[in-house]
Amino acid sequence: MKTQFERGHRRDEDVDIDVRIVHETEFAILVNDGDTEDWIAKSLVKNFDWDPDYIGKDVTITIPERVAIKKGFV
Repeated sequence: MKTQFERGHRRDEDVDIDVRIVHETEFAILVNDGDTEDWIAKSLVKNFDWDPDYIGKDVTITIPERVAIKKGFV
């Protein structure tokens, strides 16, 4: 039986992206990196303490690389 790696799947790496928090809902944040603006599910953001004061501020968030690529942040 082939492993996921042998079938063409690779382990999902995390990437840091510098963004501005534009808006927040219960389950997602709207972020903008200067070129791209999109929603990111809060459940996908790693090691980040949410604070309403972050709205309108620049922060660094860590998300799976596949999400960053799909959303156009990488």
